[in-house]
Amino acid sequence: MLSPLTRGWIRSWSATAVRWILILSIVTAVAAEGDIIITTKPTTTPTASVSSTPITTPKSSATTSKSSTSSTTSTSSTTTTTTATTTKSTSSTTSTTKAATTTISSTTPTEANTIVIPGLNQTALAAGCSRNVTANDFLFLIDASGSMGPYLNALTNVISEFVGALGAANYTNTRYAIVTFGGPPQLLLPFTNDFQLTRQVLAKIKATNGGQEAGFEAIRMALTPGAPFVTSSCTQVSGLCSLIWRTDPTIVKSIILLTDEDSDLPTWPQNQMPGQSKSAVQCSTFAGNTNTQCTGSYIEPAWGPSLSPAEAVALGLPGKTYRNSSQLNLDPTFVQEINVTAQAVLANNISLSVLVKSDFNANTAGPMSQYNGNSSYWLKTKPPTSDTIFAGLAQYGHPGLAVQNADLTNFDASATWNNLANAPINISGSLQGLILKAQGRSRVYHLQNMINGANGGNFSQEFFNAAVQMVTYCPPVITAVP
Repeated sequence: MLSPLTRGWIRSWSATAVRWILILSIVTAVAAEGDIIITTKPTTTPTASVSSTPITTPKSSATTSKSSTSSTTSTSSTTTTTTATTTKSTSSTTSTTKAATTTISSTTPTEANTIVIPGLNQTALAAGCSRNVTANDFLFLIDASGSMGPYLNALTNVISEFVGALGAANYTNTRYAIVTFGGPPQLLLPFTNDFQLTRQVLAKIKATNGGQEAGFEAIRMALTPGAPFVTSSCTQVSGLCSLIWRTDPTIVKSIILLTDEDSDLPTWPQNQMPGQSKSAVQCSTFAGNTNTQCTGSYIEPAWGPSLSPAEAVALGLPGKTYRNSSQLNLDPTFVQEINVTAQAVLANNISLSVLVKSDFNANTAGPMSQYNGNSSYWLKTKPPTSDTIFAGLAQYGHPGLAVQNADLTNFDASATWNNLANAPINISGSLQGLILKAQGRSRVYHLQNMINGANGGNFSQEFFNAAVQMVTYCPPVITAVP
């Protein structure tokens, strides 16, 4: 018979062995599968499907789970509006912008450290990490409509530098593809690992596409095998012009979308939502200051409440549609399109980064959904309230509500979602809001910062540093978004 001391030693050794077996099994699972999702409370995972109720319910205050302060955004020379903070403090003082770097390291951390990946806070495991890089498919979805003229050269140059830096860092298992939209989406380059060819195709893109900027349609088409892309300007890869993602679950699949307007009516009828007809859209262009005749196309997403073109003329305003309330209700069919697009992104495990013009919609001749100093109606009537939200931000998400450091690092998905939900107009039903709620990865950035010298001129580099962090990390443990 064993003595009590011996039995105690055996019990202690057995417990220790069990703990090590569990630890090794977790490390092995992470190394084999990539991400482990750990929820902080016993709840079911939220789904991407939400009610198609229009975006309403203005909130009186915004709260987040992180410490924050308010920031002021100038909307014109005569008015300012206040939005939730965009910067987190990592110590007793607000973080400052990091100096720009010109190279991308191909070395992956091999010890415990915080790795920031767009859409989620993630922490690398302390042991078992030996992966240098992950395999990647990057798709650039670029709005090439006429209004993108001020941005396109700068944006394609920055993307080209990003692609070149990855190539120089020997990211040999990274592929790139290019699609433009503005009119029917065009496939310019299928997936290729030839980064020099990618840069050559980028250099040829001009702001000459049509004005129907259906960004959501472009996303869904990119995730639909055999989608009817226009291929007349396609550069073939291996004799083919088709968009084919790799299906290996270890591949990191990323879409980077750039646009300066809201997402219009889909260009292909089969991509339109049921009921997304002329009654659900607005005219894109009106004739002039006193003319209420539509001279454009009925492609803009409908929203309300609004002042009619005739009422605008009676007030001495250009004859078009103006938002005339502190509320903003997207047409239900466009809300449904947001839901369907979010489901497609989540089902394909896409990391989505969106650069959107966030001060006002670029189409100043069309419907005016701003409700601040960028609206002629607001300036004329001077109502007591204002906000920085308009149709495009209600669709894509609001970059001004992101909780992150000034240099775009340390993005907090949970606090960002809370900001979207508690904004003056609840936009948690935006594309970013739905993806974050379902524990997906999505970040939204200020497009205009690419050319306006933001962050000391370092914004472009900081954006792509954030994007490349998706591909240079050890297998993480994910803190789920509530």
